[in-house]
Amino acid sequence: MDVTAATCFELEEIADARVAYRVNKSLYLQLNLYNLFDKEYIGTLNNGGTRMTLGTLRSAMLTAEMQF
Repeated sequence: MDVTAATCFELEEIADARVAYRVNKSLYLQLNLYNLFDKEYIGTLNNGGTRMTLGTLRSAMLTAEMQF
């Protein structure tokens, strides 16, 4: 049995952003925003197009870096 998967995908534009601020000599803050427009997209596609993983949903990550 020969199975051929013919699939057409729409192109999506995904936007991420990063804002960073040095509070003082010892403290650095960074905010990363992912998938700003909350688009659903394929993050990975393999196995001949038969296995896919959706990309990151809209999310944010705040990090703080401290030096002593």
